[in-house]
Amino acid sequence: MQKEIFLKKFGAEYIKARTGATITTLSKLQDTKYREEYALYIAEGIKLAEEALRYSTVKTLVVCEDALENPAVETLLHTAYESCPEIEYILTSAEAFAKISTEKSPQGIIAVLPRTLSCPSEWEKNARYLLLDTIQDPGNVGTILRSAAAFGVDAVILADCADVTSPKTVRASMGAVFRCPVYTTHTPTEIIAQLRENGHRVLGAALGENTLDLGKAALRQNDVIIIGNEGHGIRHEVLDVCDETIRIPMSETTESLNASIAASVLLWEYYRDR
Repeated sequence: MQKEIFLKKFGAEYIKARTGATITTLSKLQDTKYREEYALYIAEGIKLAEEALRYSTVKTLVVCEDALENPAVETLLHTAYESCPEIEYILTSAEAFAKISTEKSPQGIIAVLPRTLSCPSEWEKNARYLLLDTIQDPGNVGTILRSAAAFGVDAVILADCADVTSPKTVRASMGAVFRCPVYTTHTPTEIIAQLRENGHRVLGAALGENTLDLGKAALRQNDVIIIGNEGHGIRHEVLDVCDETIRIPMSETTESLNASIAASVLLWEYYRDR
């Protein structure tokens, strides 16, 4: 697509310099502080932009002028134009785009989305929730989101975890961040109390006095699963308010699994049981 045609058809703004206010603001979205301040985050690349358009709300599409020659980008832009008329478009030079991009080999397109993560006022009785407690690696959070979306989790609750809207987390989720609702909290014990009052059984992935073995335990459709920190597991104050604990049986030569792998195994068993 020619630059002039794109600017006219899409009503896009063209930005050449790296130093303008818009480029500076967008580049700051790499930082959690500014994602919170501006209530925005980015999803970079063709695949993630497609997923964002399909399952979420895209505020702005930022396009590098060099990417206009890519047929996949052109197709995506036409889809966005037809299905989401409220989207704003920005066309940039390669130099300006590089300041915004977080990729080593950028594909020339970035979706800018509103950042809304607060918990709902009420929890659904028959929903299945996954709560992550202080998981700090963005890749783990993103991978767990991907498994949650694949195995039918209705929403994921993040308690003091890595930012789900960071570029690394969004990338690792492969678009699941748009398909699976995500909430954040700094008071997980209060959330757990609300869920228990609403008829949910809360199971922490940990060892305890009456730990259930995955594969043998009778699972319920609305059980809440908690996965803890990569190194320290679930915090004591969170574990204390769980109904029971659950473990994944494994070889005696292995002490534990990576948090994202453990979550995937647990979620698969629940999905299979359903």
